Amino acid sequence: MVAQSEQCEVIVVDYDCPDGTADWVRSNHPQVKVVRVTDAPVFNPSKARNRGAEVAGGEWLGFVDADILLRRGLAEQLLARISPGKFYRPRLVVPDLFGTFFCSRDDFLEVGGFDEAIVGWGGEDRDIYHRLTEFAGRAVVWFPPGWLSCISHTDAERVRFTGAAQKLLSQRTNLLYRQIKYDLFRLANTVRIPLKLREQLHEKVRREVVRAVDLGLAETSVSVDVSTLTGVVIPEDSSLTRKLRYEFRGPLIESDPTQPAGGPGSMAEASPNLVSSGLEQSSPRDGFRTLKQSPSGSGMTVFAMVRNEAYLLPHFLVHYRRLGVENFVFYDDHSTDGTLDLLAAEAGCTILTSDHGYRDEMPDGRSFQLHAKRRVPESLGAGRWVLTVDADEFLVLPQGFTSLPQLAAHLDSLGHRCVMASMVDFYPARLADRNHAPGMSPFEGSRHFDMDRTFDRSPRSPRPQARFKGVRARMLSMLKERDAGRYLQLTQDRSYKTTSLWKVPLIKTASGVTLESVHEVNIQPPFDIEVALAHFKFGPDLDAKIASALVRRSYFRASIEYEFLKASIDVLEQETLVYPGTAVYCGPESLQAAGFAFAGAQLAPELAPPNA
Repeated sequence: MVAQSEQCEVIVVDYDCPDGTADWVRSNHPQVKVVRVTDAPVFNPSKARNRGAEVAGGEWLGFVDADILLRRGLAEQLLARISPGKFYRPRLVVPDLFGTFFCSRDDFLEVGGFDEAIVGWGGEDRDIYHRLTEFAGRAVVWFPPGWLSCISHTDAERVRFTGAAQKLLSQRTNLLYRQIKYDLFRLANTVRIPLKLREQLHEKVRREVVRAVDLGLAETSVSVDVSTLTGVVIPEDSSLTRKLRYEFRGPLIESDPTQPAGGPGSMAEASPNLVSSGLEQSSPRDGFRTLKQSPSGSGMTVFAMVRNEAYLLPHFLVHYRRLGVENFVFYDDHSTDGTLDLLAAEAGCTILTSDHGYRDEMPDGRSFQLHAKRRVPESLGAGRWVLTVDADEFLVLPQGFTSLPQLAAHLDSLGHRCVMASMVDFYPARLADRNHAPGMSPFEGSRHFDMDRTFDRSPRSPRPQARFKGVRARMLSMLKERDAGRYLQLTQDRSYKTTSLWKVPLIKTASGVTLESVHEVNIQPPFDIEVALAHFKFGPDLDAKIASALVRRSYFRASIEYEFLKASIDVLEQETLVYPGTAVYCGPESLQAAGFAFAGAQLAPELAPPNA
């Protein structure tokens, strides 16, 4: 750290270290500023980091754990690129890198620094990342993990002075505490909840967790009556209940302190299964509230998360009913354009909601969006085929299939448990033509698509490799040519690249297939069959969606995709999007002929598995 730029100061916080850390640093590196915290036997990394930030003199703060080495020149590279409104983290290759990040002092103070109510191990870093993105609207920028390396050590060394039992308890406590705190933020419409109150809340959670562990209980329940919490003012017209109930379900997984960090049985695996913050009237679906319940038949079900989709939903329902779908489950993300009224009047539509935002961090570290796309299909019963899509995604079947139930029966006959989909962007001839009549089908309003395949698949990796193809890739190149400044705003530090244009939307529940991200699952989908998703981004509702997304910042990387779309409209609105590789959609056969939907060994030989 000392070998970094002369523009940087180095601060070491000795948090009541029993091994004389502060004295050693002063003797060997007198240029380093040392902060001592004494009489604090219970480790509090949040307080330690805040004490270091208080004495720092720079406009930018970097938080680096004691087991992390910085590559020479890292500071110069960061200082040349950093800009306000963003914070910087390494892309993870090992869990030990998770706590390293860089942010501006102003942003750090804006969210109140690290939460000192969180003690021990487990979540103080996730907590500040979540508050920076979800509650302060700051964007995360990733830098290469090769800029850092880890000093190998075991969990036994990690807990040498505090003990493994304290580590496990604090992980479980901190998970639950953070979830309750985020709900209080939303209830009170503020992140400025006094530290004393947060400490009382944390202690209440800790007592319940300790009680459950001491009694050997498989579940832990914690109830919080918001009206009794001094310092939290809940609006009288709040639509949420004032009493929240939370539960852990499943045993606490013991960790093996002899295992290296990130290995089997280590800290990363020790988190219990948390049933998300459930309001008292919550359904068994993990904290979701049911606004409308329709009888669920035994056939195919479509699940979609929607917000303000009044234009697309009538066409969406017609399309999927033609494909033989009778059961629909919608999660409504607080729509304001009549979406709820529309769905309430439709047969076969169950409507769920909750008080989470798409990017809320769940106890397993994943987003609420991914959490919902996992849990809702699971709640529909084992052995069911569920298609999980967005309202702007219209399925196109391979040649020879006329309905989704027919396709599902074929997959069952082959022993397949899921199927991959190409996401094919449909677009008008110009962005200026996006505002067609709302009653017009999206297939009529956006008739064009690129025939280029946008990803490659290999049997050696379950994750496809993206190609820089498709209309959005071409729009990004056009933006670079027409307005280099707007292009650099989006792409500096690799902040934005065109999105992954594949999904695994069709999965059989309780079959061992689990979503690992919005785009991938935990197994290799079959190579001999793919479906297509006609993707309608460029319709008459685009401007309203952009405006909403840039205010809420609740989508991927603080809605950076919508920043790109806004820049494209501003700069490219009158430009033609049609090029020699453009095709015009005339029906499912158009996508089938282009190779986007097929059944049988129709991949190019270099993309197919051996002996396909």
